[in-house]
Amino acid sequence: MDEQGCLPCAVSPSPRTYWYPQILDFNSITTITSWVGLLATLSTSFIFLLISIRTKSFHVPMYRLWKLLHGTEEIEDQSIKKLISDETSLMHFRFMYGIQLKNLTECHRLINWSHEKNIEMVSIARCGVFFDPITCAVRNQMPNFPRLFFLMIIMLTSIVITSFTATTMMSDGAILKLKESQRYFWLAPDYARPLWPLSAIALSTETCNGTSAPQARKGDFSIRDQKILCDLLEKSEGLQTIVSNARAPQQWLASTVLLIAVYFGLIALSISRNIQAARVLKKRLDKIDMAANKPT
Repeated sequence: MDEQGCLPCAVSPSPRTYWYPQILDFNSITTITSWVGLLATLSTSFIFLLISIRTKSFHVPMYRLWKLLHGTEEIEDQSIKKLISDETSLMHFRFMYGIQLKNLTECHRLINWSHEKNIEMVSIARCGVFFDPITCAVRNQMPNFPRLFFLMIIMLTSIVITSFTATTMMSDGAILKLKESQRYFWLAPDYARPLWPLSAIALSTETCNGTSAPQARKGDFSIRDQKILCDLLEKSEGLQTIVSNARAPQQWLASTVLLIAVYFGLIALSISRNIQAARVLKKRLDKIDMAANKPT
């Protein structure tokens, strides 16, 4: 011990540390509020656009806008009030089932017919354009085999394009072209592969380092192309810059192609489902008519 009675190796206890929760500053709160407001505006606009597309009318957005500007004040004129009420009911029917009828009289006739035939309104709506809501019957002119085959080709093409573009967007490479041989190839940070044929052997860093023998098969890179690409693969920093610069515009192009492929694929799928639903409904109606006309 020293003169003060303390151990020479004693260490004074460290001060306690407390954890305080982080508090968002004003700028962070303002940014979050702006994003929330933007998201709410875009969501509302999307909902109104969906309603307008579904109903083939701007009645609901205009009606809600009028309510927003003038409040819940009731319309005094009874004729106009009934007209707007009937139009709103018609838009509700159109939005729910997607059946484009012109007035409530046609709606009531279709509803009564569905009750008489014991047919669900959803089954009618699934037929799409292949059901005539005015005559309450399945259309006789159904797509023939060539049109069905064309729809199948569209769906298969959409699936192939969607798969290819999605894989391209998730990968870390880009499509480039050799200036000398005018050949397109896929370039990644550690390998290069010709786009066609699919069985072509990729040129990797191991091949360039002499670990594997150079390939000169038909469809693979030529010896001259291999030398150019090997020089490129050895430059890791410059290679990453080249891939990044080529990848950015190709990502936008791939996104556009992906959306177009998904759009046409969904349309073809929807038409195919409508055809199948119309055939099923046609069989049900034939059975109902046969049972009704069967002598007792």
